[in-house]
Amino acid sequence: MAPAAERIVAISCISVGIGPRGDTDMLARVAIVDFAGNTLLDVYVAPTHTVTDFREAKTGIKSANLYSSRAQNIRVVYQTVCSILRNKVVVGHCLWQDFNVLGVAHPAKDTRDTALYLPFRTTLRTQQQVGLQTLNYRLLGLRCSEPYVDPLENARVALNLYRSYAANWEAAVSSRNWPCDLPPGRYSTNYN
Repeated sequence: MAPAAERIVAISCISVGIGPRGDTDMLARVAIVDFAGNTLLDVYVAPTHTVTDFREAKTGIKSANLYSSRAQNIRVVYQTVCSILRNKVVVGHCLWQDFNVLGVAHPAKDTRDTALYLPFRTTLRTQQQVGLQTLNYRLLGLRCSEPYVDPLENARVALNLYRSYAANWEAAVSSRNWPCDLPPGRYSTNYN
């Protein structure tokens, strides 16, 4: 049985880089939408460490986005995200990365990760994880993330992919035939 629409939300996060080489992720923006695609949350997050790589070419995020009065404290964002996700089925792409950068854990049975959904890989004839832009274009005929990755858009794209395949996805879940690959093992603490 499919979860009720009011139990489904989609999430996407964007990170900037910290550390000497800028290769450690730190949350910069998070977006969450409801089943209809309405925005529940879309905020920039004030840095807790010195940002060494804004990844502007990919994210479009500038210093002014994070070092402004509009950027929210990570503790407030964490509490808000946890409140929204509680008892929800969470849709997204590479959810383990979002959960990790947020510092949250979520029940694996209540996740619908488009990066791990095996029928998408079968349709595209690959064993490898497929990027969200490719899934969106190849399965729905739409483009996204142009010119920058936008977490609000990505949450909606993941949601649209899920909704397009929800009947089969939920039938597999209901029959206890989990239709998804496992996330990378090092992220197992992000699932409970």
